[in-house]
Amino acid sequence: MCILLKKDGFATLNNQFSWAFEKEPGTVFFDKNKEIVLKNASISVGISEEINNRLAYRLEQNIPNPANGHCLIRFALPHAAQVSIDLYNLNGKKLMNILNESLEQGEHQVDVELSGLAEGTYYYSLRTGDFVSTKKLVVGR
Repeated sequence: MCILLKKDGFATLNNQFSWAFEKEPGTVFFDKNKEIVLKNASISVGISEEINNRLAYRLEQNIPNPANGHCLIRFALPHAAQVSIDLYNLNGKKLMNILNESLEQGEHQVDVELSGLAEGTYYYSLRTGDFVSTKKLVVGR
């Protein structure tokens, strides 16, 4: 691992993490556990919002809600995964499979045809090998 400490008090690692020194450290070394030790330094560390979002699963509320005829469901994957989205009634009966395919990491959306459903409340659930999230969907006319 190589860390570049710059004279201006900023350092970067793989353009993903950044930190700033309030004053330059007196000593920088690795301890016996291979952890970085900074002597005589104050440091602030942060992860950009873009990277934070990219690392998390996310299932958004359908748009519009209530829906009439069709709706859009957006979601994010932190890594490639087999994804299944199913629609259920209030009794937990599976009414339809909305999506069942292998997708790459990133932001995704699916347009859902709802014209065959009666007015009422339903639930949709996104499942991968290590994540499950469920949201309420209301169909209105």
